[in-house]
Amino acid sequence: MNNIRKFAYYLKKSGLRQTLALVLSFIRSKLRYLWFRTCAGLFSGKKLSAAAEKCKGRTVMVFTPSVEWSFLFQRAQQMAHSYAAQGAAVIFLTTQRSYDSFIGVKEAEENLFLVNENLAGRLDEVCRDAKKVVTCIYNIAGIPVSKLYRSDLVVYEYVDDISVTVSGADDLSSAVSVHEDILHSADLVVATASKLYEEALQKCRRVIFSPNAADYDFFSAPAEKHPRYAELQAKYSCVLGYYGALASWFDYELVRSVAEAHPDWAWLLVGKKIDNDMERSRIEKLPNVFYAPAVPYTELPSYVACCDIMTIPFVLNDITAATSPVKLFEYMAAGKPVITSDMTECRSYRSVHICSDAHSFIALAELALSRRNDPEYTELLRKEASENTWQSRARAVLEALEEN
Repeated sequence: MNNIRKFAYYLKKSGLRQTLALVLSFIRSKLRYLWFRTCAGLFSGKKLSAAAEKCKGRTVMVFTPSVEWSFLFQRAQQMAHSYAAQGAAVIFLTTQRSYDSFIGVKEAEENLFLVNENLAGRLDEVCRDAKKVVTCIYNIAGIPVSKLYRSDLVVYEYVDDISVTVSGADDLSSAVSVHEDILHSADLVVATASKLYEEALQKCRRVIFSPNAADYDFFSAPAEKHPRYAELQAKYSCVLGYYGALASWFDYELVRSVAEAHPDWAWLLVGKKIDNDMERSRIEKLPNVFYAPAVPYTELPSYVACCDIMTIPFVLNDITAATSPVKLFEYMAAGKPVITSDMTECRSYRSVHICSDAHSFIALAELALSRRNDPEYTELLRKEASENTWQSRARAVLEALEEN
C-alpha cells in the first residue's frame, strides 16, 4: 500500500515518464541487491579470515549501513578512512544496492574492509580477538543490523535534523522514537551542529561537538581546471561556484537575482537534483548559469579550480539551522573566498563572508574578489581549513572512547 502511495505521489509530482524511470531504477537496484546478497555468503570465507587477522588486538569500528562506500565521499566514509589511518580496524557495512560492486568483502584500503550487510551476523568471528568493538551508527536504519553481533560501545553520529534523517519513513513517529532511544542509550553521541549538540546535551549520557571537516591535503593541492568550464573565467569577470545537493533548501531565487543583476558574472552549479525545485526555478534558462550533474568526489577540485568564489546559498530553516556543511571546509582548503547564507555553523569562521540577501551577496562578492590575492586572507583560509580536518575529528572520537 505504501508503494502505491509513493507511485501516486511521484506520478503527480514528476509525470509518467520520470515515475516509470524511478520504478525501473528501483527494480534494478532490488535485483542487484539480491544478487550480491546471494553471492556474499558463498565466496567470503577467506576474506573474512583476512579481516579477522587485521582486527586482532585492535579497536574495531563497525559502521552500520547508512550509505554505500562509493556513493559520494562524505562524513561516514571520511571518518572511516581517518579511523583506519590512525590504527583502528574498520568494518564498513554496505547494502551494495547501487554503487558498490564486489562480492561480500573487499579491503578498500589498509585496515578498512567493505562488507556486505548480510554478513553482519559473522562479525563475531571476525572480531573475536579484537581489543574492543565499537558500533558507529549514522542512520537509525542501521540499528537492527547492530543487533547481529557483539559490541562493546555504541557511537551515534547525530549529523542532521531528524526530519532529514527519517524522511520517507513509513512511520515517522516510530522513527523519531527510535532516534530518541539511541540518543539516550548510546555510549557516545557525536553532534555535528550546535543546535544538535544543545539538544543532545539534555538527553544523552555523553556528547561531543564535532562539526564536519575536510581532507585538507586533497583540496589544497593544485588542480587542473575542468576542460568543459576552463574558459568561464576568461568570459566572465567572476565565476561563482557551488557543489552539492540541489534541493528545496537551495536558494534558487538568490542565484536568479544575482545572475540577473550581474550578467558579467557566471554561476557554476554542480550536483544532483534531489527534487524538481531547480526546474521550477528555471534558473538554467539564464545564459550565465551553468549546471553540471553530480561528479565523483575525486573530480571536485577540477570544478573548484574554474571558480573565483565558492558559495553555500541556502534558505534558512530548521534543516539548514542544524547543518554543518562539509563543503565549507573543502572550499577553505582550496583557498577560495567563501560566501554563505547566515547559517549558525558558518558564523564561527572569520574567513567566511555571511550574506543576508541578494543585495548583500553582491557587495560581499565584490569584497571577496578584492581579497583573492590578499596573503593575509589566504593564510586565514589555510589556517581555518587546517584546523578542521577529518583526522582531528576522528582523533577526538577515539580519545573520548578511551575514557569510557
